[in-house]
Amino acid sequence: MRLLCLFVALIVALCLAPPSLAQTAAAPAFPSQFYTGGVEYTSKASPHYLGWLAGAKLLGQGTYSFSGAYATARGGTLSTSMTTGLAQYMRAVGPVRFYGIGAAGMASNSGASLTSATTLGLALNGGVLAVLPVGKSGASIDVLAQAVRVATGNNLTIGLGFGFGSK
Repeated sequence: MRLLCLFVALIVALCLAPPSLAQTAAAPAFPSQFYTGGVEYTSKASPHYLGWLAGAKLLGQGTYSFSGAYATARGGTLSTSMTTGLAQYMRAVGPVRFYGIGAAGMASNSGASLTSATTLGLALNGGVLAVLPVGKSGASIDVLAQAVRVATGNNLTIGLGFGFGSK
């Protein structure tokens, strides 16, 4: 039922979009690859912050192979996840480019020592990456908002990072 509601909402949004945007928008120049990293906030973890690094390689017009690594430390436990998937260019609003992302991978929670047990699980994430180019060097300020499913549960996160793209 939820999938049907999302599909209907998408169709309605596409129908209500001004036709001039679809007909006159010039295709943006896509970097052949880009890298980004930063800090994310989540209300589910303690501490509430985690670090992330991601890289993407252009596959076709606006479609990227996207891989990310996420880590947070709590007490003597290190929680990490690594995912890979796709990033798809959605649209630009002024200079800001928006990409939809979806990825899957593995998550782990490690103990304080090498002899401690490690819990492995599935990591899923999906969301939006907003990229604001800064100057002509390829640098960017990036905002990542995503829903994440890891071994410890569901999380909504928002992050601020810095990136670099190259032609």
